[in-house]
Amino acid sequence: MSINNLFLLFVCCCLIPIASRAQGFEPEWPQSELSQARARHNDWLVIDPPGGSSSYMKQSYVDPDKMELTVILDGPILVCGSFYKNMAGRAEVTYWFDDQKKIYGLQQENISNCITFSDDVLPFFMSAYFLGLRVELPDKGRKVLDQEFSLLGFAAAYRSMRLDE
Repeated sequence: MSINNLFLLFVCCCLIPIASRAQGFEPEWPQSELSQARARHNDWLVIDPPGGSSSYMKQSYVDPDKMELTVILDGPILVCGSFYKNMAGRAEVTYWFDDQKKIYGLQQENISNCITFSDDVLPFFMSAYFLGLRVELPDKGRKVLDQEFSLLGFAAAYRSMRLDE
């Protein structure tokens, strides 16, 4: 490998975390989750709640207008937010990983706060740098929520979460 290629690799490794922060990916967890954290891997916190509840990993935001991304040990990948309060409604979700070459969609009925991804998307989460997400809420005046989630550290956090299984 030439010195130019090594320099380029070094620059890319330094810029990816900076670029993710520039796009608004800075997660923020409430103190209750930080106090139960087992590990942090870049933008992901691995949490062991007391009382025998399942471990989970999470990218969280204190801002109530932001969605959160959670993976429960031996459970689903969830996107949670203030979608519908005191009622259930429909969600039309469009999502993509990294470069938007392939865009996926899903629809869910009777959701209130969380949308569940199918298990077959886990390999994409493990290998991508970010997840782009658009949630449209037909039963709330077609309100649209757009957000990008950093997936930096997702694979390491997932492995860490599964260590104590």
